[in-house]
Formats: sequence, structure tokens, C-alpha cells
Amino acid sequence: MENFSAILNGTAENVTVVTEPVPVEGAELTLPQHELTQEEMSKRILGYITEKQTYGQLKALIPSKLPEDEKDFTASCIEEVEYDARVYSLEGHTTRVIVPEEYAQKLDIVRQRRLGQLDLLPEDMVGYLNRVLPEDILAILDELPNRSYVREISLVDWLNPRDVWIRALRKSETFTSAASTTPDGQVLLYRFDISEFLRATIFHEWNHNLEAQFKAEVELPWDAAINMEWFVWVSNDYAKVSPGEHWAVFGEAILQKDGSLFAEVVNKLGPMRTMVWATALGKALDAVPVANRSCYHDIWVARVAYATKNAAGPATANAAVMLRRAQCLDAYLKTLSATTPAAVA
Repeated sequence: MENFSAILNGTAENVTVVTEPVPVEGAELTLPQHELTQEEMSKRILGYITEKQTYGQLKALIPSKLPEDEKDFTASCIEEVEYDARVYSLEGHTTRVIVPEEYAQKLDIVRQRRLGQLDLLPEDMVGYLNRVLPEDILAILDELPNRSYVREISLVDWLNPRDVWIRALRKSETFTSAASTTPDGQVLLYRFDISEFLRATIFHEWNHNLEAQFKAEVELPWDAAINMEWFVWVSNDYAKVSPGEHWAVFGEAILQKDGSLFAEVVNKLGPMRTMVWATALGKALDAVPVANRSCYHDIWVARVAYATKNAAGPATANAAVMLRRAQCLDAYLKTLSATTPAAVA
């Protein structure tokens, strides 16, 4: 880690680079299956209380030309609307799962259908059969490296009101966000159906909150790492939206289930980014009380150890190459400057 920091700061001397990864069986870092039956999940719902909750909604009248600044958009186009909502308690977790009452009543019917207590859904609820229930989140919360970074999860029966602003900003007529999060650990899932994307989405939002926890420490090294490795590999183009989205998308690769693919990211696809990301992950794991540890805690710790040991060599080598290229370019530009005639006044 010291060598990597020195390269970034341009102060490294006589750096010894070891690029051969320490042999590892992918199975050692692969996450085993963690699945719960519908009955098991339902039993872990401890009950709920009713509270007033406010959510941002799009105003009835908004400007035809939307403000480019998000704060200006929020001020002029979003209004807070109060709802009666259920706040569910889940066994083994402090995360509050919040569902507006009207939507919660519909999900009650979905639960009855899944448990075999109802033959068919009402005709006006056919599209709700696969909607995420509060208990569907349990297995994923069990997996999170530090559950405290997700304080609340709201299940809502509407689309993200900010999508209209994002579409305008990105010049995309089809963009629809599945979820959003706030730095203080509030996650919203919008009309979310059960699918393979549920885990990826909750982990993606958790990744944002991990970055928020260590923003002051990771912002500069992360910016440097993505600028030097951006051209090497990204798992999907959404990482190119911003450094923050790059962090969250890259984290999906670090926290994926397949240990062999994780090792490939560490050793080949993103060693610089891995070093920064793994540092934050390690601190998050250190802060977890024993009673609140992930069902995968030992594997997360093993991944941090593997990343720390293996990423340093290729990361330092890549940084050294980039530094030499920058020095060559700097020397060339200085040569051009010295040989270019001064502009005539």
C-alpha cells in the first residue's frame, strides 16, 4: 500500500514489483448458497408498527425545461408527501423495512398467495405476484458485510420521481431507476419484483453507503485509480456515469458470489481500484459487532486479506507504467514548447 501511494504521489524510488498472484482456490473465496424458504422468511417478520413517513413526489406542474442542478430540480419540482406506513422489524436485523399502508395491504395478499393461503390474486393485482415482500430482503441483509450501513429500506409502489430529471440530464427517454439511496442509509426500492437483480441492487446501494462512510479517505485515491484503470475494464457502462457510480458498480464485482471471478478482478482487471475498495471494506468489517456479523463474515475478511496481498504488485506495476508515460508526455510537451516560435504580438 505504501508503494502504491508513493507512485500516485510521484515519490516512489526503487520499487520492487511482484506481479505473480498468490495461488488460491476459487472455492475458498466463493460464497456458499444462502437461501431461505418463504415460510422461514415469513417467520422472521417480528411484526410492525404504524408511523407517518414522508416521501418526495413529482409536483403536478413542473417546468418544461428542467433545471440542470439537482438541488434546483428538487426545490422546484419535488414536494414531500406524507403517508401512513408500516415499519417492519426483522429477526436478526436493526434495519427498518418501511411500506406505505396502501401498498402493504396489497403485499399482504401477495404473501397469502405465495404461502398457498389464496388460490388466485384479484384481477387488478395480477402484476403484483412477484413484487418484493419485506421478508424477501432478509437473506440479502444477512449477507451484507456491515448491515448498519442500511438503516432503512422502503418498498414503494411508484417510480423514482427523479427519473424525469435524470432522463433529461442524460438525454435518455428510457432510463428508469430500480432504487436509490441516501448517505445516511435510507434505501428505496421502486415497484421492485423478485429477480436476480434484487441482491445486486441492494448491494449496489450498500456500496454507495460504504463510500459515504469513508469519503474523506477514499475520494482522492479512488479518483486516481479509476483515471488510471478506467480503460482496462468496467463490468457495465453505468460505471462511467460518475466516480460514485463507478465505486458502486466496481463493488458489485468485489462482492460477487464467484471467488474465481473476484480473484481475476483483483489480479488483472482492477488491482488499483481493488486496493482502495478493499481498504474501505476492511474498515467496515472491523467495525461490525460480533453479534451483527454477516453470514459470510469470514469470507469477506478472507477476500480483504487476499486483495491486500495480491493487488499491490499489479497495481504498483500499472501505476509505474502510467507514471512513466506521463513523464514521457511531459518531456515531449516541454520539447514542443521550447521549439515552437513565440506568438507574434
